[in-house]
Amino acid sequence: MLPSVVIVEKGVCAICLEEWSKGDLATELPCKHKYHLECIDKWLKIHSTCPQCRYVVENIESSVDVDVDVGDDSSSEDNDSSDSDSDE
Repeated sequence: MLPSVVIVEKGVCAICLEEWSKGDLATELPCKHKYHLECIDKWLKIHSTCPQCRYVVENIESSVDVDVDVGDDSSSEDNDSSDSDSDE
């Protein structure tokens, strides 16, 4: 999980370009670049590098819990077997 830090100076999130102020919370990568939590989580799901310096961010779990609905696997198996029967 990425650490959250308190912003001590004005700046912007380099991903969404929104300004932040002193006292705001940001997520800090190992390379010390800071971003909004939501912004960096979306970014790291697509890329595995820092958007500014391209530092490779490895083996860091997402900071946001995501629920995934996998559905019922048995129905897909039934469909697969019926497809193979029709090919014969």
